[in-house]
Amino acid sequence: MSAPTMGIHKEIAIRWDDIAAISPETTRTSAVGHPLIAIHLRLPHPGIQHLHLPLQWDTPDWIAIPAYLLAAEPNTLQAILRFLKEHPDQRSLLDRPDSPTWFTPPSQTV
Repeated sequence: MSAPTMGIHKEIAIRWDDIAAISPETTRTSAVGHPLIAIHLRLPHPGIQHLHLPLQWDTPDWIAIPAYLLAAEPNTLQAILRFLKEHPDQRSLLDRPDSPTWFTPPSQTV
């Protein structure tokens, strides 16, 4: 999780087997709702903790990916994550040279 305005960044690797579920969520800060992709963990992960910032999404029980920080289309990313979680034998698809294009938003034509 990163906090761009504060320059705080921490990377944590989570094993596929440690993921219990992937779901859309919304968190509220004052009157504003923030859509998230929530990665729920089977067991609490001690390395995940609040950063004491106004926008706190991660907890030891889940990791939240704020949709507005994504370059990828959030529904597509969520669908890919769910598919790969449910089909471990297909995770090698991420090694394909064209896999980055799966996360590229569709082009906007006017």
